[in-house]
Amino acid sequence: METIKKKWISGFWRRIAALFVDSIVLGLVGFALGLLFESAFVEMVNWGRLIGFGIALAYFGVMNSAISKGQTIGKKLLKIRVVDAANNPIGLVRSFIRYAILGTPFFLNALQFTSESLPSFIVYPIYMIVFGGLMAIPYLYLFNGETRQSLHDVLVGTYVVNADSEEQEVSAFSKVHTVVVALLFLIGASVPFVYGNLQGNEVYKNVAGNDALITVSGVLKDNAAVTDAHVRLVGFTSFDEGQPKRSAFVAASIFLRVKQNENEALAKELAKVISTTYLEALEKDHIMVQLSYGYDIGIFSRWSHRQYVFNPEDLR
Repeated sequence: METIKKKWISGFWRRIAALFVDSIVLGLVGFALGLLFESAFVEMVNWGRLIGFGIALAYFGVMNSAISKGQTIGKKLLKIRVVDAANNPIGLVRSFIRYAILGTPFFLNALQFTSESLPSFIVYPIYMIVFGGLMAIPYLYLFNGETRQSLHDVLVGTYVVNADSEEQEVSAFSKVHTVVVALLFLIGASVPFVYGNLQGNEVYKNVAGNDALITVSGVLKDNAAVTDAHVRLVGFTSFDEGQPKRSAFVAASIFLRVKQNENEALAKELAKVISTTYLEALEKDHIMVQLSYGYDIGIFSRWSHRQYVFNPEDLR
């Protein structure tokens, strides 16, 4: 009786399950590091994600290479592995590049990149990588049923296969997917342009580009209790008995050096800084201050938030 060969290419859910296991492993590493270096991570604010990126790069780069026979802990448990077109484990450098392509959009996503902090010729490529990658990677995971290659596999020529199966011929990467991925990256690159146009509308006016708000953020950062601050003006329209009503408030996201986000007196003190540095705040409906304490290193995060809303009249 002829035996049926096991499919070479790994299925979607098996890959997702392996990634879930690896995420737990890295999360435990991040949790342990957080216990030891919490204060340092708090000071780094969102840039702490680069710590997690380095750890994940080392983990997946080494484990998915020939050193570990193309298997992370999750892949060993799910009996799948990373190989090249000849069904052989890949080299260390190639494995590092493979994970860098996968991980970069996710780890850069939380960082603050604006036209104020970087020139436009750098901002646009960053947005293309971040938003294009965040759209293209899940798209290929879900819809590339022929080879089950996502973006990082396609670019370095790898496959995730069942560990105990023999090499089988697979279809070439679809040209349709190539076109879709290219369009997704173009959409990602256009985000700063579209967002910049939205800033010209009344609802989005002064969200990111107003010099006065940038100045307020800088003054807040000068406070000894603050590690980082972002201030924006938010507007919206509501309807009262069918009549439109415009509302606007100043919103400040403030990150603290020490855990005191339950300190209403500190929140009010910072709200007064906003009202005295940015006099237009006194003309708005509310000044909202969110105090946050914690850290995010990409593979693990711990946050505590508390929001306070003040009437500008009370701050005069």
